[in-house]
Amino acid sequence: MYQRWFSPEQVAGRIPLLTNLRSISHETIYKYTKRSATYRSRGQIKNRISIDFRPAIVEKKSRVGDLKVDTIIGKNHRQAIVTLVDRNSKFTLMKQVKPNKQEL
Repeated sequence: MYQRWFSPEQVAGRIPLLTNLRSISHETIYKYTKRSATYRSRGQIKNRISIDFRPAIVEKKSRVGDLKVDTIIGKNHRQAIVTLVDRNSKFTLMKQVKPNKQEL
C-alpha cells in the first residue's frame, strides 16, 4: 500500500510507529517492491487468449484433437516436462524439455 505514495525511506520510518516491528531498512522495502512487480508476471504467457473464448464444444470432450497442454517445472527450474492430453481419448504425450532460463 505505501509503496504507491511514499518513498521506501518514508515507509521505513513509519513502520516502527505503526507496527510491532522495530525497524526495516529502506533497501529491503525497495527490493520487495521491485521483486513483487516481476513476481506477479512470472509464469504468464505473453499475448495469451483467455479460456473464456474457448469454443463450447471443447467442454463436451466429444471430438478427438482438442488438446490440453501443461508444463511441469521441476525443482529450482532445472527440468521441465510438457504434456499434451487429448480431451476425448485421453491419449497423452509427454516430453522432457530444457527450461528457457531467460524466461524463468
